[in-house]
Amino acid sequence: YFCSTILNNNLFFVANETNTYNGTGEIWKTDGTLLGTTLVTNFNGRIYGLTTVGDFIFYVIKTSENIMQVWKTDGTLLGTQLVKNEILVWNYPSFQGSVNNKFIFTQQLPSSEYSKIWRSDGTELGTYPMTGPIDGNGSGNGSTSNLSQYIVYNNNLYFVSRFHLYNSDGTTANTVVPVWNAQNELVNFSDVIELNNKLYFSFFSKDLKKLSIYKSDGTSNGTSVIYSVSNSQYFYPSYFNKVGSNLLFSSVNSTNGTSL
Repeated sequence: YFCSTILNNNLFFVANETNTYNGTGEIWKTDGTLLGTTLVTNFNGRIYGLTTVGDFIFYVIKTSENIMQVWKTDGTLLGTQLVKNEILVWNYPSFQGSVNNKFIFTQQLPSSEYSKIWRSDGTELGTYPMTGPIDGNGSGNGSTSNLSQYIVYNNNLYFVSRFHLYNSDGTTANTVVPVWNAQNELVNFSDVIELNNKLYFSFFSKDLKKLSIYKSDGTSNGTSVIYSVSNSQYFYPSYFNKVGSNLLFSSVNSTNGTSL
């Protein structure tokens, strides 16, 4: 599971010696030279992601099938610290990122299809879930538990779930649901992108054979549907892309295929 990030003009990356939960791994750093490539620390377990937040790199480790830890490092052995231990988890975090100098990650609840959004300020007391259980959007490995579509916009982090668009500034008080999804069927695919200082996000339901695209300024009143189509036969949309000030996507055509 390859992961890397940049801190203080150095590339940090993970080398896994085994592919088992109880195996050992290593975090390395390099400035692009042989002499400047050194080992930072060893760890026991399976690491998922490296995320730079301020002067630290945050990462999560699964030490067993259902136990996860949060760590941080300043790029040195002495500056590598355990932040939070004994977090019960199922599968692996579908998101790791940052907003307003906070580390944000998801945690799927054991034996559940629901996830929670967590935050960490680098301390044990400051590492906790900001939300209750949330049903995911179906876009991550086909699982409804995964909150895999996300974007940072206007100093807030937005998550697409099954029924909502959540936004968070990294605090519990300001993690809210600004947009309600009008369709009540499972979202099997979604995507989100920023264009011309607006958010564009899609909901696709294979049960309804329906694709809807919304434009938003991040508020309920500033969110509206700009495109919606239903079809008699199944079709599958694409991820968003942008060229200049134009939004590109694929949708169903008159022959039940897809076109740009």
